[in-house]
Amino acid sequence: MKLSKLLILALLFPLITLGQQSVSDAYFQFPIQPGQVNYLSGSMGELRASHFHAGLDIKTNGREGLNVYASAEGYISRIRTSTSGYGNAIYIQHPNGYTTVYAHLMEFKEPMASYVRAAQYSRESFEVELYPKAGELPITKGQIIALSGNTGSSGGPHLHFEIRNANQIVLDPLSYKFQEISDDIAPIVERFALRPMDIQSRVNDQFARMDFPAQRSGSDYTFASPIEVNGLIGIEVLAHDKLNGAANKNGVHQIEMKVDGKTHFKQKIDNINFDLQRQILVLADYATAQQKGQRFNKLYVDAGNKLNFYSNVVENGILSISNGETKNIEIILTDSYENSSTLSFQLIGKEPNENINGNLIGADKTVSLTSGILSIIDNDQQDANLFVKGTPYHIKPSYSNSTKANYLWDLRFGIPDSIRIGGKTILPQISAMVPASKSYTYRGRGFTIQFPANASFEDFYLNASEKEGVIDLGEDIIPFLNSFTVNYTPRNEVNNKAKTSIYEVRSNNRYSYVGGNWIGNSISFSSRTLGKYTLREDLAAPQIQQLSLTKDLISFRITDDMSGILSFKATLNGKWILMKYESKKNLIWTDNPDPNLPFSGELELVVTDNVGNIQTFKHKI
Repeated sequence: MKLSKLLILALLFPLITLGQQSVSDAYFQFPIQPGQVNYLSGSMGELRASHFHAGLDIKTNGREGLNVYASAEGYISRIRTSTSGYGNAIYIQHPNGYTTVYAHLMEFKEPMASYVRAAQYSRESFEVELYPKAGELPITKGQIIALSGNTGSSGGPHLHFEIRNANQIVLDPLSYKFQEISDDIAPIVERFALRPMDIQSRVNDQFARMDFPAQRSGSDYTFASPIEVNGLIGIEVLAHDKLNGAANKNGVHQIEMKVDGKTHFKQKIDNINFDLQRQILVLADYATAQQKGQRFNKLYVDAGNKLNFYSNVVENGILSISNGETKNIEIILTDSYENSSTLSFQLIGKEPNENINGNLIGADKTVSLTSGILSIIDNDQQDANLFVKGTPYHIKPSYSNSTKANYLWDLRFGIPDSIRIGGKTILPQISAMVPASKSYTYRGRGFTIQFPANASFEDFYLNASEKEGVIDLGEDIIPFLNSFTVNYTPRNEVNNKAKTSIYEVRSNNRYSYVGGNWIGNSISFSSRTLGKYTLREDLAAPQIQQLSLTKDLISFRITDDMSGILSFKATLNGKWILMKYESKKNLIWTDNPDPNLPFSGELELVVTDNVGNIQTFKHKI
């Protein structure tokens, strides 16, 4: 008796996936318009806000509905519909143990469409995550499996495409040299930055992170004037890559830094482990990203950084430069198609001046904090007295210009209660040092914060207070790996706790719903972001706007101004009907799959927000 191809495939999978095989460039087919010129809006390894971009974003001519082709034979191992993240997505398991992923799809093709629809009706939920059995939904190479779309957290129509190995580690699809993508453009350098790494270090005589423009010189980049530094210095670079035919800024595949011709640091993003995604917060300069929207790639390895992108790293990538030394720096950036560009500049070691020309960096703030170093800038240039638990410490200005002085204090020697300069007292507004390696509870007036071990990547200094119903945890410049928990007891009694929740206070008087759980007169909530939080009451029900009510199409726009949409449910003659949801457009709709059975009867739509307010719409079709 001959075994069917499907049975052979199912029997072989457990054996083949025991080991990861090497894959030839011809194994995978391009999933959009194969054989034609294609363009990318995103490459693997780009530095996003909270993660590395996994895979490719393939342009679809600014529209939805292009055929999506299976990149290789196999079977569907996972299929998902979601209003966030990957949206509608298909995962195909291949005989070599690899998996390809296709995300932000508009719709699935048969038989996947019927398979998903049956599960949605069975569970009475638009959002489902399904794991078909091996071989249950077999796929051939080049089979049309879906239409491209814009679902989930997509910012515009495109196909997100991944190749994963047997351990579900994402690989760079461009390493398979797809002929559909052309790239002869070398990475582009925008700026670079120098950061003092301890209290004795200086850049141009100041304890301040300074960035400099990269000046194009032919196909490479330079900074013409030598930069004066002293002590331990970290280097960062702001750069991107471009591919032919597209203006999008893509990620840089590899960065190597050479010091006097010898490799001092090397980073190559050719695979991504999903368990380490939040490590991006210490690969890029977090504070600069939050304050300026620029993601500088650090060319040094910070405490808490567990990424495996690095090789040939000397002294964690940090440079030590003494008075009289000269260091020639080359930063070589290479893309997936081996186009490369080089940024070159020179650092000169120079004993810092105590009297400097020009403005003091950071002079817009009296007190600031950088990497555990307290900086106090004042126009009274006398010596200062710091008091740590009542004990006075006498310090001189670290440096000054004609009008202001900068005093530096290493907080490892204690958090000052106050600082006296001339006839005035300055309060540093630092609540506590929070250790990264162990759990810590901070107790403020009316609130506590519980930091578990490894909530942050390294020790940090907290500035937390409560005033007029706003919990202020300080500026969002500290990256967090895991969540911390805040327990808050408001001074005034809250009568309607069921409708009152925590909201993050954003700029321009905007609020973002967080939630929280009430226990007695206290509410607790979790976050991974410092900032401001407050209580708000939501008494308004969601809004329902009728768009189409015909025998072939039912559609609405649903919105909520405060806590946001939690759920919706539509029934026709008392029976649940599937409503698709596009949260970016606030649209829900259902189209009739059977024109011989038009929509008819009593329609009811119930929409609920996150605090339980309900809006109901009824209509007879």
